[in-house]
Amino acid sequence: MPLVVGALCQAMYTVSAQKKALTSGLEIKARSLGELMVNVVGPSVAVDDRPGVRDGIGFLAQDADFSFAEVLAPDGRTIAFLGSHEARDGLGRQISLVRGARLVLATDVMAALYPLKEMGTVVVGLKTSNIRAIAQRLVTRTVLIAGIAILMSVVVVLLLADVIVRRNRDLKLIMDTVGQGFMSVRRNGELLPEHSAILEQWFGPWRPGVSFWKYFGGVSGKLERSFELLWTNIESDALPLFVALAQLPRRAEVKGKTFEIECKPVGNGEDVAQFLLVISDITAIVEQERTEIEQRECMSLFQWLLNDRPTLFQFLDDGARLVQALLADSEPDPVAVKRDLHTLKGNASIFHLTTVTSLCETLEERLEDGGCATLTDDEQIRLADAWKAVERRLRQLGEENENRIEIAVVEYQAMIAAIDRRVPHASLDSIARAWVHEPMKQRLHRYGELARALARRLERGNLNVQIQSDAIRLPKGALAPFWSSVIHVIRNAVDHGIESLPERVRSGKGGPGTLSLRASHRDDRLLIEIEDDGRGICWERLAERARAAGLPCETRAELIEAMFSDGVTTRQTASDISGRGVGMAVVRAACLDTGGRYDVWSEPGRGARFEFSWPLALLEAQAAGDGGAADIPPHAASPPRPAM
Repeated sequence: MPLVVGALCQAMYTVSAQKKALTSGLEIKARSLGELMVNVVGPSVAVDDRPGVRDGIGFLAQDADFSFAEVLAPDGRTIAFLGSHEARDGLGRQISLVRGARLVLATDVMAALYPLKEMGTVVVGLKTSNIRAIAQRLVTRTVLIAGIAILMSVVVVLLLADVIVRRNRDLKLIMDTVGQGFMSVRRNGELLPEHSAILEQWFGPWRPGVSFWKYFGGVSGKLERSFELLWTNIESDALPLFVALAQLPRRAEVKGKTFEIECKPVGNGEDVAQFLLVISDITAIVEQERTEIEQRECMSLFQWLLNDRPTLFQFLDDGARLVQALLADSEPDPVAVKRDLHTLKGNASIFHLTTVTSLCETLEERLEDGGCATLTDDEQIRLADAWKAVERRLRQLGEENENRIEIAVVEYQAMIAAIDRRVPHASLDSIARAWVHEPMKQRLHRYGELARALARRLERGNLNVQIQSDAIRLPKGALAPFWSSVIHVIRNAVDHGIESLPERVRSGKGGPGTLSLRASHRDDRLLIEIEDDGRGICWERLAERARAAGLPCETRAELIEAMFSDGVTTRQTASDISGRGVGMAVVRAACLDTGGRYDVWSEPGRGARFEFSWPLALLEAQAAGDGGAADIPPHAASPPRPAM
C-alpha cells in the first residue's frame, strides 16, 4: 500500500507541476504579448489612428491561445476591440485603466493589462481552456495508473505464499508500468537480469551479462564510447565516487528521442558493488523548452525589426557569410574556424539568439578540448540547421531586407540650402550620389546601443557613449569583415575595461564609464577610434601571457602584436562574452585583409584607445568600382591624439 500511495502522490505531483508549468508559460506569453502591443499600438494611439490600432491588435489573432484584445482610452472608452466579447465580459470590472502592468484571471481567460503611459491601457486576453484540457488528460492518466497500481498491490497480497519468486515478478510489473526505465548493473558495468520492459522498446532485446555500454551501443555508438571511457573511473576508484558519477553523460539522443540518464549507487559508502540506472524519456519536455526558446528568439527578431532594421539585416548578412565560411568544402584553417565561431557567437548573443549562441559555445569548448581541429560533418549540419532556423523565423515575420536610402534631416536641409544658393549641378550631383552610402554616424550609433545593452547586462551602469563621425559616408559593404568583427573590441572595452560602479567610486572616477566611438580622417586616411575610460590594459600581465605563449614581448609594438594574437588573453577564465583569446585576432585579420593598420594606446587606470585606419584612396577606389565615391568631408585633417 505505501508503494501505491507513493505512486499516486508522485503522479498527482507530476500533474500539478505540469499544470503549473503550462500556466506559468501562458502567463509569460501574455506578459510578452502585452509588452509587444504597447510598442505596436502605442504610436497609433498617440496620433488617434484607430485603423492602425485595430491592425496592430489584429497581429494577435493568429495565436492559437488568443481570446481577445482591447485598447482603452484615458477615459475608459474602448478604442479598439478584437475577439470574444463573452471572454471579455467574464473578466468584468477587472478590465480597467492601470498605472502598472497587471495580470488578471477568470474561469476561461487570462488577461495582461499594460499602461500606454498617459494614453490609456492595452489588454491582451489568452484562453486557458487548452491548459485545462491537458490537465484533464493528465488526471485521467493518473487515475488509470493509480488503478493499475492498486490492482497490482492486491495481486502481491494474494501471492505472499511464494513471496521471493512472486516479489521479483511483481516488482518487474511495476517497473514495466511506469514511464521510466530501470536497470541494475554491477560495479564492472555488467548487466543484471532485473530491468524494465520499456528498455527493450528503446534499446533492443535485453542482454544480461554484457556491459551496459555495449547494450547501449546497439543503438548509439557515441553513447557506448562515452560510458565505456568514463566508467573506468568508477571501476578503478581513480576518483571519489560522487565525482566519477557526476562526470557520466546525463542526456542522450537516440532514434529521435531524448533520454535523461541518472546513475545511483545501491547502498552507502564508497565500496558499492551495484548501481541502478534510471532512464527517463524527456522528449516532450525538451521539445517544450525548444518551443519556448524559439518563441523568445522570434520575439527578439520582431523587436529588432521594429527598432533597428539596418542593424538586424547587417547581422544576418555577416552571419550568413560566417556560416558559409564554416561550411566550406575546402580544407578549413583551424584558426579561422575558431575565429569565425567566436565572432558568430558574440554577434548572435547580442540579438538573444540562444540556439546559435549555445551551439557555438559548445563547438568552441569541443575544439579547445582537442581531437578534431575543425568542425565534423555532424557539427556542420547542426550549425547549418541552426542558422536556417533563424532565417526561417525572420521569413515567418514576413520581413525581407529592403533596398532603401536613409537621409538625416541635417543632410536634407544641407541639400535644400545648396539648391537655394544655386550651387553648380556637379556639386549637387556629388552630394546626391553619396546618399546611397551608409552614414558612419548611424553605424557607430548602433554599436553604441549594443555597448549600452552589454553594460546593463554586466551591471556596469548606464554607459555614457559619445559618437563623432564628421558626416562621413562609406559604400555599403565597404570594410564588411572589419565591421562584423570590431564588436569584439567594443565587448572587450565594456567587459575588460569599464569597471563596475563601486570600483569606479573607489578609484576616484565616480559615475558610469564612458565609451567614445569616433570616425574621422587624418593624413589621407580614414580613422576609426574606440576609446574607454576604464581600468586600462595591464601590460605586465599581457607580457606574462605572451611569454607563456612563446611570443616576443619586450617592446610596445611586440606587446600590441601579442594582444592581437590567437590564444592570448589577460582574463583568468573564459565567459560567453570574452576571455578565449580569439576575438582580437579576428579583428586584426579583418583590418589587415581590408588594407588597414591598427594601433593601441593605454595607461593603467585611465583607459585604452584602439585605432584602425585605411587609406582614403583605397576606399575611394572601392567606391568607384561600386558606381560612386565615398563621401568624406574635405575638412582639415584631424590632429593626432596624444598618447595616453
